[in-house]
Amino acid sequence: NARSAAFCDSRFPPLERHELPELLIEISVLSAAVRLRPGTAEEILQQIRPHVDGVFLQVSGRVSTFLPQVWEKLPVPADFMNCLARKSGLAPEAWCDASAVISVYQVQSFAERSD
Repeated sequence: NARSAAFCDSRFPPLERHELPELLIEISVLSAAVRLRPGTAEEILQQIRPHVDGVFLQVSGRVSTFLPQVWEKLPVPADFMNCLARKSGLAPEAWCDASAVISVYQVQSFAERSD
């Protein structure tokens, strides 16, 4: 997966040799996911802990996730969830749909610079 992310992820240009000295390798070990209780958008957002929880979103056969680290770039919970839905190719508000399955998890992260 790491190799694929570095060289085959269509969202980014492939990693190049001159970038290796600046490369930070980070591994995130995910806890078991816990499904949130269905509810209104406000009720769902109240169950999510910003900067602590990663989120899985499943809607219409599409699945996406954001690690807790993504909160650094998307600190507003509704924005976080809207971007998570868009990551799956869904409308931003798709996470509010009654058919949406939302689960949270936590991570332990380990990082080191490449040598």
